[in-house]
Amino acid sequence: MEGYILETYNDRAFAVVNLGRDRNITPGRRCKVFRRKHRERVKPDGTKITETNYEEVGQLQIVEVLDFTSWAVVPLKFRGKILSGDLVTVQPGA
Repeated sequence: MEGYILETYNDRAFAVVNLGRDRNITPGRRCKVFRRKHRERVKPDGTKITETNYEEVGQLQIVEVLDFTSWAVVPLKFRGKILSGDLVTVQPGA
């Protein structure tokens, strides 16, 4: 299941994610955070191709679940790395 970071608060200690009760999210779920990297390259025939790669930049844990959004705590070592708009994937299990 995927979503995005909508906002960050308190020097990126907390994040609001667009995953909520409507997507069966529960408190305590761990998530990984990825950043999209766009790269243009030119094929031998001269056409341009835009590649999108994803790089893992951190993790977070859901602490409060609302109807359509969730609040998450960002561990200290990842606080300076996550940004609004980063991709969030929910890890399987609890």
